Amino acid sequence: MSQEVYQYGQGKVEIAAIVGGVIGDWRWLGDVSAMTLSIEEAKFTHTESYSGEKSEVREITTGTTCSGSITLQSMSAENVAQFTRGTNTEKAAGTVSEEPLGAVAAGDVLVLDDFGLSDIVVIDSAGTPATIDPSHYEYDGYNELTFNSLPDPAPTMPLKVSYSHAAYKRVALLNGQKADVALRYKGINLAEGNKKQYVEFYKVSPGLLQNLELINNGQQLAQSPVSFKPLKDTSKPADGELGQFAQVVTVDY
Repeated sequence: MSQEVYQYGQGKVEIAAIVGGVIGDWRWLGDVSAMTLSIEEAKFTHTESYSGEKSEVREITTGTTCSGSITLQSMSAENVAQFTRGTNTEKAAGTVSEEPLGAVAAGDVLVLDDFGLSDIVVIDSAGTPATIDPSHYEYDGYNELTFNSLPDPAPTMPLKVSYSHAAYKRVALLNGQKADVALRYKGINLAEGNKKQYVEFYKVSPGLLQNLELINNGQQLAQSPVSFKPLKDTSKPADGELGQFAQVVTVDY
């Protein structure tokens, strides 16, 4: 009788861009709480017409399809960009000098260009600029200033603001092109003495985030499922030892 082998896996899932048929640098997706693969056959059956019983006499397979899914726990800017076909940009911490605010009235809420502001100074446009006392405005902690009042006498418009800002990452959603990637799993099987496992999909069409949880009140962290479809990598030989779709490796130590 063959040995029983059970599966209880944990490990890292990594992704790499494919550019011009060449796999780039691998990037860890962070915490992935689930990863599954399904393989299905496309087939039909033929029913005979001579016995009166209409029995099935042939099953014809016309192809195979693979599909998979991963559940992301790590919603980094890089992951959000990857699975929303977006672009990720990073801005280093810095300073802004005299960003124009225009003609400001009491009650105005003004959106600034950056996030994570400190050392905010608002001045007017007089020949000798006057500094607006901070008691007249509030900063919301993100990128907005609310002017609850203005000094008396009225300042010379337009107002201008200077500030320091923190480093931040920004993702523009759905502004990129879909592209194939490579995907691999580097894990251990806890059910079999922590034997190492390695699974590599040579060419994958990644899906979009099925959801992006922004507010949740449950007793678990937000998670986002993503589907993927392994494709045939025709750059590899059809009769090669490692095939054209994927390889699964179990290390016996």
